[in-house]
Amino acid sequence: MSGARLHLRVVSPERLVLETDADRVALPGALGQLGILPGHAALITALRTGVLEIRSGGSVQRVAVFGGFAEVREDAVTVLADGAVLAEEIDRAAVLAELAAAEAALATTTPETLSAVRARLETAEARLAVIRS
Repeated sequence: MSGARLHLRVVSPERLVLETDADRVALPGALGQLGILPGHAALITALRTGVLEIRSGGSVQRVAVFGGFAEVREDAVTVLADGAVLAEEIDRAAVLAELAAAEAALATTTPETLSAVRARLETAEARLAVIRS
């Protein structure tokens, strides 16, 4: 592909979530946020739950991703997400209820259930961040 744009594909086990061209993509890498521009070196990285941000022209689109992997190669970014959801697919009331339930569960969790409760909390926070922006 040319060096002017990135081609992005976001895929979950259920479906192709998004396919678009972009000027810049920001990924929630397992070790921190990654900014990808055209001409980026080849890369494979694990993803954490968070917000994937796509910039194209003056517009910004955000997608909540729930872990997975990303590959950058020849101005193409492929995200193989464990789960992903677009902003328009998110029910704000349901997310706020899930966030409240996860926060309440966190207060009474045991060491055995702590990681599952934290995962629920991170998922709700990522969804909320996507619809707030």
